[in-house]
Amino acid sequence: MNFPSRKVLSAFSLMLCALPSIAAEVDSECKVKPGDAAPAFSAVTTDNAQVSLSSYRGKVLLVNLFATWCPPCRKELPLVEKDVWQKYKDQGLAVLVLGREHSTAEIKEFKSKQKLTVPMAGDPKREVFNKFAVRGIPRNFLIGKNGKVVFTSVGYTDADFAELKRSIERELAKPAV
Repeated sequence: MNFPSRKVLSAFSLMLCALPSIAAEVDSECKVKPGDAAPAFSAVTTDNAQVSLSSYRGKVLLVNLFATWCPPCRKELPLVEKDVWQKYKDQGLAVLVLGREHSTAEIKEFKSKQKLTVPMAGDPKREVFNKFAVRGIPRNFLIGKNGKVVFTSVGYTDADFAELKRSIERELAKPAV
């Protein structure tokens, strides 16, 4: 059986995220919406740390779901590193970037090549991804200190990313729960 090349998949992914009507349809397949309690999950980071939703209790947490081959993901991830992780990590923001259908070893190699410091983990069987969505990447889920989702996005746009940063600032300004 012949499988599409990564270039074909990348082109399709770019088209999917570039077309608002299709992106809106994909977003309708989001399993978690603002106001919902974040689903419990666990993962092992590239630093061999076992993390779970409960590890982040009382913190603002950004869960970013991506794939290494996805052009919109590759555009967004350096911004997550620089404009989110580096900017807000000392203010109480936790970030976990999960590589959908990638092993932790693959993510560790990608992280090293891209010179990223943001906490990352693999999600080879989509176990975490499937708790949040059916399809569509990149995806962001901002979880407030109370464990509820306060912001979601699918695909990448400058406007969505700006709104994510505003949401992070609002959540960090809230008192501890």
